Amino acid sequence: MTPATNTLGERLKAARDAKGLTQTQLADAVGQHQSTLAHWERGKARPSPEKVDLMAPVLGVATEWLLYGRGAGPDLTRLVEPPRPAMTEVGRIRPAHELVGDKDLPVYASAQGGVEGMTISYDPIEYVKRPEPLMSVRGAFGFYLVGDSMSPKYEHGDLLLVHPTRPPSRRDGVLVIKKGDVASHDALVKLFIGWKDDGVLLEQLNPPLQFTIPREAIHGLHQIVGVYHGRR
Repeated sequence: MTPATNTLGERLKAARDAKGLTQTQLADAVGQHQSTLAHWERGKARPSPEKVDLMAPVLGVATEWLLYGRGAGPDLTRLVEPPRPAMTEVGRIRPAHELVGDKDLPVYASAQGGVEGMTISYDPIEYVKRPEPLMSVRGAFGFYLVGDSMSPKYEHGDLLLVHPTRPPSRRDGVLVIKKGDVASHDALVKLFIGWKDDGVLLEQLNPPLQFTIPREAIHGLHQIVGVYHGRR
């Protein structure tokens, strides 16, 4: 089925799909964050003319086509499924062809939130196949990591996969969500060290640091069970 191309966002997504690029790959090519590109495609924001000029040759289309639907566009009858990198989970690499779950795992946008971490918005920007650890897990989700505080374990732009109810073991990767409004929350990705009387003890890798977050400040603490490495 040929996708709708009535808006700039729809044309941008159609051209990206036809080229076989992920949102992260196209965003990197034009010096933007993946969440910004997601907002452009969904019509929540509009790229500047300069950014459209940068994206057009990467996508192999005319600037006029992206802006107005006129001129040389992509071959929309031959859409290319963007390749999925291998996923690391439970200490080993799983090739992408082994990911046999339905493509129904929601992925949430994240944005830089300053020294305290990221902000996660609970509005899916895409869906990916479920890996085995999340095959029948209700409430499981993925999100894009912002920042390099957990390098080299997790890198900026990686898609981290979250089990919402499995309790973490010592030195497991965890997503700690702080209390906030219903639409978005401040969040941290760290290593779980253990619970203390006054909160949870966490560790970051870059720079090395251990610290405690009070229990009353935590909305949720979830185990990270896998990662699609965005830089591979």
